[in-house]
Amino acid sequence: MIIGEGRSVTIAVVFTAVVLFLLLIVMIVLGFEQYGPRLWIALGGRVVPPPDRTLAGAKAAPVDSPGAWFGEDAYPPDAIRLGQQGRTVAKVVVDATGAPTDCTITTGSGSKSLDSTTCTILMKQATFTPARDRNGVATIGDYTVPVRWVLPQN
Repeated sequence: MIIGEGRSVTIAVVFTAVVLFLLLIVMIVLGFEQYGPRLWIALGGRVVPPPDRTLAGAKAAPVDSPGAWFGEDAYPPDAIRLGQQGRTVAKVVVDATGAPTDCTITTGSGSKSLDSTTCTILMKQATFTPARDRNGVATIGDYTVPVRWVLPQN
C-alpha cells in the first residue's frame, strides 16, 4: 500500500487542511497579534518577547559602582612591599548576558602586579548590563575602567 492511498487518509488530510484554514481565518478575524501567540503556545511553541527598543544603541554599563569591585584587601601584597602605585586603565569585553569575557590593559600603571590584579578583579567581580544594538537586542560590547591604585595607609 502506498502512503496516501485509501479513503481514511484522504479524509484525514482534508480535515487537517480545513482545521488549519479555519484557525487562520479565526486569527485574521480576531487579530493575530492578540491571539496568535496564545495559539502558538497552545501548539507547543515558544514566544520570544520583542526587544526593548527604548534601550537601542545603549553601551555596556556597570550594574553597581566599579569602586565596589575593589575591596580593602584588593591591593596586591607584593605591590605594597615594593611601594608601587599608579593608574591603570582596563578595557573589559562584555557579552550579551552582561558577563565580562576579556580584559585588556590599555594604560599600564608601571606595575605588572597592579595591572594584572586589575584584570583579575574585573573578571571575577564586575557585572554589567549588556550593550544593545540599534534594535534594542543585547549584544557584545565593552567598558573602560580606570583604576587609581593608592598605597593603603596602615
